[in-house]
Amino acid sequence: MEPLTPPQQSAAPYTRKQLMALSAFIGGLAMLSFSLNRRGAHTVFHSTGNTVRLQILKPVQGDELPTDLAGDPAPLDSTYQRGGDTCHSAVYFEGVLTADLSYTQAQAMLHGWNDYLTEADKNIEAYRCREADIIG
Repeated sequence: MEPLTPPQQSAAPYTRKQLMALSAFIGGLAMLSFSLNRRGAHTVFHSTGNTVRLQILKPVQGDELPTDLAGDPAPLDSTYQRGGDTCHSAVYFEGVLTADLSYTQAQAMLHGWNDYLTEADKNIEAYRCREADIIG
């Protein structure tokens, strides 16, 4: 089967089946990210060209120094407050998927992202920085 990506591009040559599988997985993660945002969490799921980026933010409590998933101090430029938020939040997890990864690496990365989003879903109160949207 021919790769979808022409050889002159730097992207990994995914087969049609692999590209469809990754696209479906990314779509599911985007839906979970959207669901978390509707319930008051702060996630950013963004795709441009051959790059997909996921950020999961956690509320900053009072004067405490925000930390990331590894327990390291969050970068100073990673603290945000969206309109409607009741508090500031800082980037807790950030992942970037680029098309130059092999299919196996991309699949493993997306499975990890799924685990992080599922953890946020299970502990929504720890990630909530606004009231949940009312669906009428």
